Amino acid sequence: MQPQPAPALPPAFEIPQGLLALKPTALLRAYGKQPVSFWGLTAYLFFEYVRPQAIYTSLDILPWAYASLLIAVGSTALTELGKRRWTYLDTGMVLFTLVILASLVAAFDPKYGVDNLDIWIGWILAYFAISTALNTPTRILLALLPWFLWNLKMTLFAFRSWASIGFGFRDWGVSGAPGWFGNSGEFGIQMCVIFPISLYFALGVRKQVSRNVFLALLVLPFTAVTGAISSSSRGALVGIAAIGVWMYLRGRYRVRGIIPLTALVVIGYFFVPAEQKARLSSSGDDKTSQSRLLYWGRGIEFAKENPVLGIGYKSWMPYYQYVWGGRLEEGQSVQLSHNFAIEAAAELGFTGLAVLIFILLGTFWMNARTRSLCRKLGPRAFLMEQIASGFDGALIGFIVSGSFVTVLFYPYIWVNLGMTVGLHLSMARTMRAARRAAA
Repeated sequence: MQPQPAPALPPAFEIPQGLLALKPTALLRAYGKQPVSFWGLTAYLFFEYVRPQAIYTSLDILPWAYASLLIAVGSTALTELGKRRWTYLDTGMVLFTLVILASLVAAFDPKYGVDNLDIWIGWILAYFAISTALNTPTRILLALLPWFLWNLKMTLFAFRSWASIGFGFRDWGVSGAPGWFGNSGEFGIQMCVIFPISLYFALGVRKQVSRNVFLALLVLPFTAVTGAISSSSRGALVGIAAIGVWMYLRGRYRVRGIIPLTALVVIGYFFVPAEQKARLSSSGDDKTSQSRLLYWGRGIEFAKENPVLGIGYKSWMPYYQYVWGGRLEEGQSVQLSHNFAIEAAAELGFTGLAVLIFILLGTFWMNARTRSLCRKLGPRAFLMEQIASGFDGALIGFIVSGSFVTVLFYPYIWVNLGMTVGLHLSMARTMRAARRAAA
């Protein structure tokens, strides 16, 4: 039986060849056609990832990120809401929100959760804006390019900072933009997130762009790896390694896949300072590792003592002080959980952890469904198929590197989730349009 030919894509859903080739004139024309919702979302990501208002305090006169996000949400609701289909990950977000609100009712000290509720509201709105506004393959491509630039700014700054000390080792490592990535560990996690997405994007357009453009696209994944190294975060290094192994195992051509995996190992071997290699070899025995094991154990105790709804959203600090404050030895202080899953279990109970696991597993499942749709649409959807793989790699990098830092309510999961849902809805919509055109 002959395989069924891929359905023809309607013009509104096919990425123009000039855009796939990343031609400047084609990009400018496409950007000029984007609606207010797209520009509000782009501005929001800029203010969250670059934080110029924190770098130049004279600009800090308005809540720029929130204002941009509200513009994106408002314009998206007016123009796209009726066209958007509900997904099981939307259900996951609703359930997670309900668990957070319920945990406030049962919280040890609700004030801390209420005072920080705007953080979660921000991620709900960002998820809605990203997953709804990015509703065509073209729009996803156009949204990723500036987001790559915001991340490239951080990686190049980190590379220059690291080069200034002769690619040596510093305990505190390099960091990114103020805010979410101002700590070296948090910056290292973002490197684990942006590395696979930018790499798979470059691979997705490799046959469409010139050799020089392809090499330029590889700058971001390369500096993301060096950024993870220069962050001096062991979690980030383990995250990058996990991504490399995952990429090799999922590769169709295992022998050919040895080449990029070897390149990643070689980069790591020659760039990782000797002091950092020594820290890796002492993992589990050194003081930092022992402290993390202590915090993990106490977080698990908190979850067991409050199994249904936990100690309350953002109530870790007051509860830790209440339970352990009088028993802290000299030199010790109240510390966070240093693990996103334990953070969820302790603050939101095993109910919250179960919903979080549902969201994480659902993200992998949705990306797999997206790749299936892309393969049915043929070579023209190859870039979107690669991007879906990049989102998987980003989530793997987060799960591994985020197991050592308290980052559940940081951008990593929620921005990736919004892009995952947006990509899937976009390709499902494309498939429906292609079938209607063929009927």
